[in-house]
Amino acid sequence: MRKVILIAWKDLYTALHNTGVVLGFILTPLVLTLVTGFAFGRSGTGELHAVPVLVVNQDEGTLGRALVDAFHTPEMAEVFAVQEARDPESARAAVEAGDAVAAIVIPADFTALLENERGGEEATVVLYTDPTHPIGASAVEEALSAVLGEMATRRVAVEVLVQQLAARGCARPPESVTLARKAVRHLDAVHPLEVRVEDVSGRKATAFDWRGYMAPSMAVFFLLFTVAAAARTILSEQELGTLARLLVTPSTPVQVLGGKMLGTFLVGLSQMTILVLADGLLFHIRWGTPTGVALLVIAVTAAASGWGLLIAALARTSAQVSAGSTALALIFSAAAGNFFPRWALPGWLRTVSLISPNAWALDGFRALAEGASVLDVGDEALALFVMAAVLLVIAVALFRRRMQEI
Repeated sequence: MRKVILIAWKDLYTALHNTGVVLGFILTPLVLTLVTGFAFGRSGTGELHAVPVLVVNQDEGTLGRALVDAFHTPEMAEVFAVQEARDPESARAAVEAGDAVAAIVIPADFTALLENERGGEEATVVLYTDPTHPIGASAVEEALSAVLGEMATRRVAVEVLVQQLAARGCARPPESVTLARKAVRHLDAVHPLEVRVEDVSGRKATAFDWRGYMAPSMAVFFLLFTVAAAARTILSEQELGTLARLLVTPSTPVQVLGGKMLGTFLVGLSQMTILVLADGLLFHIRWGTPTGVALLVIAVTAAASGWGLLIAALARTSAQVSAGSTALALIFSAAAGNFFPRWALPGWLRTVSLISPNAWALDGFRALAEGASVLDVGDEALALFVMAAVLLVIAVALFRRRMQEI
């Protein structure tokens, strides 16, 4: 074990004393985080596509259908992606799971109440929202209020018209009531409504902070390059002949390989630790509970190291490692949301990107920043550790075969 640690320590010492590593993998992500923060501040929509909204229409009358149709107009379709749900429970669950930003529930007696057939009772439209998407949730609430407001305005116009007809003797009171009901029905007019908004995520709504989002994003993005560069030293030493000389020493191939792999992990862990501390001290980034952050840092470093070592094991030259790691890092980062808010991506892409350590890490760091506990990010950490274990097993098998050929 001592030889494994010595080999790992040598690689870590060499990396941290390399000016290119310090400038490229530590200062660069800090500068990008700072520039992004100045450019966008604590604002930004975070909503790059139509806001997903669910509608539950429990009303069998014409006015409930009219309210649903109002959200299917071409103007609304440019802003909202509206789908109808079966029941309030499934709609609320979808909002809680992050599959929708909001859900509108139209009560079963909507039309009856609005046509004043229930003695003036008030109809209540329930709006479930996810406060972690403040821009999208506010847009849905404003749109719903605007639609109901327009319908209420039409009702006032109808009532004034009917009253004027009755005052001039054009319609007797019984006829006025019938006329008013028909006009309300045809104009989609409504009795004043209550819109009850319920936040269902259980997390506090906060203004979107670009700098707070980009800090972990850039750290994870550059982590992939760092661990790939560390893993590349295995092939570099093979090309220079130092790996063969190392294998003829009393050190076994397992010790040499273990030391190189541990060194790759320690280099990545050092980078992540430095970036987390620097972002917190320099930019006052709110990372969340230290225990949860430490767990995620270790987990994502292990998973990223697994990918870096796998690329090195598959490549035949150090140049191939550089090319392969760059391509993989860019693909993973674009698919997972390192360059823009992850929740703005299409649902299918968010699912596919879970093959990368980026996606799990970004979800976990985002949750911690919003106040989640270490237990709340257990799934993300477990997924990253499982990913690391699978990748390392494959990489070890490939490397052992290669060392037998040296």
